Amino acid sequence: MARPGSVVRDTSPAAELAGQVAATMPGYAGKGRGMGTNERAKIVMTPSEVASFLERSRTATVASIGPDGLPHVVAMWYGILGDAVCIETKSKSQKAVNLRRDPRMVFMVEAGTSYDTLRGVSLEGSGVIIEESAGEEYWAAARSVYERYTGPYTDDARPALQFMMNKRIVVKLAPERIRSCDHRKLGMPPMGVTGSTAPFIGAELASPEQTSGLP
Repeated sequence: MARPGSVVRDTSPAAELAGQVAATMPGYAGKGRGMGTNERAKIVMTPSEVASFLERSRTATVASIGPDGLPHVVAMWYGILGDAVCIETKSKSQKAVNLRRDPRMVFMVEAGTSYDTLRGVSLEGSGVIIEESAGEEYWAAARSVYERYTGPYTDDARPALQFMMNKRIVVKLAPERIRSCDHRKLGMPPMGVTGSTAPFIGAELASPEQTSGLP
């Protein structure tokens, strides 16, 4: 039995795993277990790795601050303008209203289906709203989004692009802070994909007929 006032450490497998996961997160202050400082530094992506990861990824999670002070979080397609990322959205959307009131935003992209393959990039900073009247930067952002999700842009696609951007704004984020991790750098043995969610990986790309037998 523990003495009054003493700390009892939970040594169950679930608690140990939680400690390992938490140790990979920025700001983790755990002591005596999990990743050490050197191991956490090992999983950080280089600038070129961050750029490549963002170029190859498809969907981002974008957070702004809602009117009640809680995070307003949405999934978004995005474009890339040099060292910045950008999204296009309706001028009166909730995220646009939020960013006009408070420009702080976080943009996050993640990948990986098992602990040993997890990787992600989080960009933090102030979103800059760009109106159509801004000219070239506005249309450069629109073309980037178009090309990433539709195909190469040509003059023939101009009507489609103009239709896509009707009554919409661009939000550009030049990050003030970048957080990243790539668990593949740890050199862990393959862990495989298990658990109750495993059968559904990739199911969003399948037809209803292909997923009809899934639980």
